[in-house]
Amino acid sequence: MRSLEAALKSCQKELKDEKAKLDELKEHFKYNLKLINDRDVELQQYDALFLGNLLSLSSCLLLQNYIITRQVFLLLDLLHIVQGARLVMLAGVCRRCL
Repeated sequence: MRSLEAALKSCQKELKDEKAKLDELKEHFKYNLKLINDRDVELQQYDALFLGNLLSLSSCLLLQNYIITRQVFLLLDLLHIVQGARLVMLAGVCRRCL
């Protein structure tokens, strides 16, 4: 009878120890799950920030392309004016030569 009681106490102690280990594992799991969830929120914030920066960069690049294109057209207009002025000068020189 005593051996049965000793075996029962041993089993109860082992069960208590295993339950304590299980509770500790549950707490660790909850903590790690919270870390993962917090990290997911942080990553979503970084994704939104990155997207905002990407849109800002795209806007800047579009504006830069517009400015460069506008400058090219202004240079072409200036070139046409200069070429026109040269033609007028050449025409005047040619008239004097006649």
